[in-house]
Amino acid sequence: MKKKILYTLSLLVTLLLLVLAGCDVRYEYETYANASAYAAGNARISFNVAVLDVDWIGGQVKLEYTDDDILSLTEEIDFNAETTDFDWTSNEDWKMRWQINGTTLQIKYAKSGARLVNNLQKTLTIKVPKRTDLWSLTVKTVSAGIDAALNTWGASFETVSGNINYTGLVTNALDIETVSGEIAIVTATAPSLITFETVSGDVKYIAEKSMPAKIEADSVSGNFTLTLPFSASFRAWLHSVSGNMQVDSAFSATNQGSSVIVGGGTNIIDAESVSGNLRIVRGNGTNE
Repeated sequence: MKKKILYTLSLLVTLLLLVLAGCDVRYEYETYANASAYAAGNARISFNVAVLDVDWIGGQVKLEYTDDDILSLTEEIDFNAETTDFDWTSNEDWKMRWQINGTTLQIKYAKSGARLVNNLQKTLTIKVPKRTDLWSLTVKTVSAGIDAALNTWGASFETVSGNINYTGLVTNALDIETVSGEIAIVTATAPSLITFETVSGDVKYIAEKSMPAKIEADSVSGNFTLTLPFSASFRAWLHSVSGNMQVDSAFSATNQGSSVIVGGGTNIIDAESVSGNLRIVRGNGTNE
């Protein structure tokens, strides 16, 4: 992730210098394989989808359930000073691209290699039929926020500055990465593993009925707040230069070396930071 962070920061600095210099910033969208296989624009998809893979840049990505039997993709442009002079309806290059490959649905922000105007913001709404058995969900964005409320076996969300909000059931593993975005996650029945990686963005995680077998959290200055079930059992570490760990007194924690143990210490919380803090809070109610 460190190489990714350095590249992202250098790109952001370059764009900022261009803006300050009064340049009309344009950039080229990624060139991706099999571009000719992708369809353009909004769609209603009747194929069975087990894997959902989204690449987006600016705006918002919303994923939610629908009572409809057909999965739908809808994008809307958020007009601003940079885009009001462009004819969105006739600019095919700017429209999202999508393709079905077996049971995998892949979605791209625009045409392969398209020249995009700076600050183009588009909201993508994906409505998934409730009967869908989703195996994998992956969403990657630059500045676009992510709002997802779907159940899946495994999920991965990654942004540079976009906020990430997820509510749902992940059976196996949930991976969350951001540079400066805020992260808010709520799970009823927790996955086996949750991984958080952030530079300066704060993380708030609520485990309602059960906690993960393992939580891995890595930060520079971002803070972690974990709200765990009333009868949670765990052992927690924070490896940090100047950050501190605070455990809710309602947990009756005991110190053992550099770790804190609650209950039988069944589950693991392994956190690392430079200056970010770790706070563990006891939720209301009892496990089911």
